[in-house]
Order: sequence, then structure tokens, then C-alpha cells
Amino acid sequence: MQDLTKANALILSYRNDTASIVLVKLMDELKEQDQLDSPFGLKVQLAQATALEHEDQDSQAMQMLLHVKEQSQRKGLWDVFTQTCIVLALLHENMERSSQCLEDLRQAQYAISRYGLDSLYPSFANRISSYHRVFGDIDSSVFYAQEALRTAPKFNLDLEESIGHMIMSMLLENTSYEKALEHSFAGLRINQKIEDYTGCAYMYNGISNLHYRYNNIPLALAFNDSTIAASNKSIERGYERNMSLHNAYKFRGTLFKALGQSDSSWYYLKKGYAMQLDYVRETENNKIVEVEARYNDEKKVKQLEEQAEQLKSNAERRNWFLTIGFIIILFAAVLFYYYIELRRANLKTKEQSAQLKVLDAAKSRFFANISRELRTPLTLILGPLSTLMKNDSLNNTALTQAKVVQSNA
Repeated sequence: MQDLTKANALILSYRNDTASIVLVKLMDELKEQDQLDSPFGLKVQLAQATALEHEDQDSQAMQMLLHVKEQSQRKGLWDVFTQTCIVLALLHENMERSSQCLEDLRQAQYAISRYGLDSLYPSFANRISSYHRVFGDIDSSVFYAQEALRTAPKFNLDLEESIGHMIMSMLLENTSYEKALEHSFAGLRINQKIEDYTGCAYMYNGISNLHYRYNNIPLALAFNDSTIAASNKSIERGYERNMSLHNAYKFRGTLFKALGQSDSSWYYLKKGYAMQLDYVRETENNKIVEVEARYNDEKKVKQLEEQAEQLKSNAERRNWFLTIGFIIILFAAVLFYYYIELRRANLKTKEQSAQLKVLDAAKSRFFANISRELRTPLTLILGPLSTLMKNDSLNNTALTQAKVVQSNA
């Protein structure tokens, strides 16, 4: 239980790799004792699935969550069931599966009401508020965000209160600059108190975007500095897959563009896109590692089966060959599937590389056009001016002013 508590704390601070080390060890021990689907084992699996969701490993997270949901419902573990429904709703929201997301939320809401799970209500309120915001029901989104802010302090749920402020800020950004800022700063103070630097980065970024939206570029740039600093701090604390850093650099490029500083704008845009490409490559490398790990597991299984089959009688050998053939076909299908996935990922990387080339070409055209636009009117000024200065009827004052004009041109 202490290890699980530690792992959940690591997940909340987005130190998912460290949390997974603890959780995988727990799961191995539980599996050896045939306790993986015990009440404690289901809580461990829920934590591991949450860590996988944070790491964008949605397919593994989804498979594990569906298993935990089924087992917790069958065994009447309604707190685990409700938390699982809330995490599943987040996954379905990210996949833009509106109906599945809403169904998960309705099941969570029923369990909270039916079994008095009031401490889980703020988390549910934030998730359904996010659902309504994404799928267009702003009034409902505001209502549930306010519910999260009303109930989270009762249970000392700082993180849920911070998320409620963040959602309210996003909902108000188009209608009330001051109120949106109030919620952003309120959420920022909570994240600073609990030393959640990932949350701080999100809040700083929201404040920077608000100032940019309302044309206060210097303040937007100042809070963009804070976003980058908080993102780096988050990465130092263990959240190595933090995406907010490259987004902050790309937004910094946008801010310098608004200030008319094209060179700085292009520098930070390129830096942001380069970091994003590195992130994509790392993601694909992780998928390759996952395929290799599965391959090794399959290979070990095959070896064990071969050793076991050597002890069987001749009458069983035909079944043995059929079994191995099936495994080989299945293994080939798995490899082919991941080969297709890797090809798709490579194509996506190439497309992003092409986008960067388009940006470079646009920059070159921009400077060429600027040069041409400046050269043409200056040529039209200097020609007549040169002819005028050759006119002997000009007095000294006029001639001096003409020379000043020529020098400036």
C-alpha cells in the first residue's frame, strides 16, 4: 500500500517512468501470488493504466482499464470502478468519441450518487466539464467547473481545484479577460503550493495566451519565459515527455512575430518544431522497443512450448505442430501490424519535415518580397532627385536639403 501511494503521488507529479517501475514490480509480485485481480491488485492496475495514459500509450491503457472496470464492477469495488470510468472518459474524450465518453461519465455519476463517493465528485465534475467544453455545451461546462471549485476544497483536493480554475479560465478567455486571469492565477498559486511544475507550466502558458489574445505582447512574452522555466523544472523532476516546452517555444515565435522581430520569430519556431520532431521520433522509438519486448516474450513462450512438447508422445506431435504454426501466424500478424504502424509514423515524420521546409521557403520569399518592395520606391525617388540636383537654379538651402534626401534614400 505504501508503494502504491508513492506511485500515485509520482503519477500526480507526472513522474510516470518512476511510477511504472514501482507498479510493474508490484504487479509481478501480485501475479506470482495470483492476486492481480484482488481489490488491491485492481488498484495497482488502475494506477499503471493512468501512468500509461499520461505517456500517450492509449491502447495499453485502454485494455487495462476495461479489464479493471469489468472486475471492479463484478466485485462491487465502486470507488475503483468510478475512478476507472473517469480515466476512460478522458481517453475517449481525447479520441473524440463523444458517446463513449458520456456513457463512462454517466456510470461514474451514478456510482458516486448511489454509493456516496462524494470525494470523487470533484474529479468527475472536472471531467464532465471538460467533456461539455470540448463538445460545445458551454453553459454545462461552466456549471460543472464551478461544482469542482465548490467541492474540491472540502476534501483538500488541490489538484482538482487547480484543474477547475484552468477550465474556468479557458471558458472565460473570450468573454472576460479579467476573470479568466483571476482563475489562471488562482490555479497557479495552488500548483506552486503543491510544487506541481507541470501544472505551473500549463497555467503560465494560459496566462501568456490571454495577454496575447488581448494584445498585451510584452506581458505575454514575460509569462512565456515563466512557462519555459516551469516546463524545464518539470522535466528535471522526471516528466521527460512534457510537451509544453516545445509548444512554449513555438508560441514564443508567434509573440516575436507580433513584435515584428522576424529573425527571433523564425529561430524559436524552428526550435519548437525541432523539439516536437524529436518528441515524435522518441515516441516511435518507444513503440519499436515495445514491439521488440513483445517479440522476446513470444520467443520465450515458443521455447518453453518446444521444450514441453519434446516430452510428449508421438501421438501429440501433430497438435504440437499445429500450435506452433498458429503462434507463428499470430506473431507474423503482430509484426505486420506494427510494421504498418511504424510506416505510418515515418510518413507523419516526413510530413512534419516537409512542413518545416515550407516554413523555410516562406521565410525566403518573405525577405525577397520585402527587399523588392523597398528597392522599387527608393529607385523612383533617387532618379528624379539626381536630375533635380543638376539644376543650377537651385539655391544652396534647397541643394543641401536635396543632398540630405539623397543620403537618407
